[in-house]
Amino acid sequence: MTDDRLRNALMEMGVHMRYDYAWTSNEFGSKVDRLTGCCLRFLYLAQRASEADLHVRWLTEASTPYPTLEAALEEASKCLQMPFSTENAEDAQVIFAYLGPHLMGHVATTVAVEPNALYFFLIGDASCLAPCTGEEERLRGLSAFGLGQELQEHMEAHGYHAIRHHIVEYQESQYTQTLSAVMDSFSVPKSNLMIHTEKWVMYAPKSQEYNEAIDEEDNAYWREQAKGKMCDHCHESPPKLMRCVRCQNAYYCSKTCQKLAWKAIHKAECVSKS
Repeated sequence: MTDDRLRNALMEMGVHMRYDYAWTSNEFGSKVDRLTGCCLRFLYLAQRASEADLHVRWLTEASTPYPTLEAALEEASKCLQMPFSTENAEDAQVIFAYLGPHLMGHVATTVAVEPNALYFFLIGDASCLAPCTGEEERLRGLSAFGLGQELQEHMEAHGYHAIRHHIVEYQESQYTQTLSAVMDSFSVPKSNLMIHTEKWVMYAPKSQEYNEAIDEEDNAYWREQAKGKMCDHCHESPPKLMRCVRCQNAYYCSKTCQKLAWKAIHKAECVSKS
């Protein structure tokens, strides 16, 4: 699939691309659910890094019994016209798996590593798990670190290395809202609020060079597409946006976001049009 067809397909789905460490659910538009939007994002990255048509596989044996992500991945594959399977397929170049707390201590014996494939792992806590509270929730969060360490050792032993890490905020809670209010009172950016998040990591063979110029090119392209359509600070897409009166090149949904952006970065880059 060509770059233009990829981008057009994502734009039709309302998916906005951004090369930041943390994403929020609004960036995936309204025509797809958040989890499908994440999968679309990753499949786009995989296709941009490859010159061949891609076959996508869901690693069932590592991810059972959580089918929600599998369904989202299958839907995303259909949107981008990529073959999808749950069986052992030798020609699968992109492999997804969810490593939940149930795999602690068993990653090496459960995750089969194929040569010359790209892997996308969701690790630890995830929205596809049933709601929980208290000690179970705490253990889910802690499991991400242990699983990540196990996975890194396992993948490196097979000649792979992690080339990307991503965080996706996926739900609100009474604790999140309370802490968010406290952060607002001290003018602390909400991007620092890392409660109820999904942690993704992308692995590629060490023998394959990753072209970082792809990121730079896409970053410029998608920022241009989003300019004037979403807040440059929180990335929300309200009906109306405020424009920086000095440079005319920055857009914000509120005075709060404008002030936070000014302190964080815009002060250094804002140049008067006059």
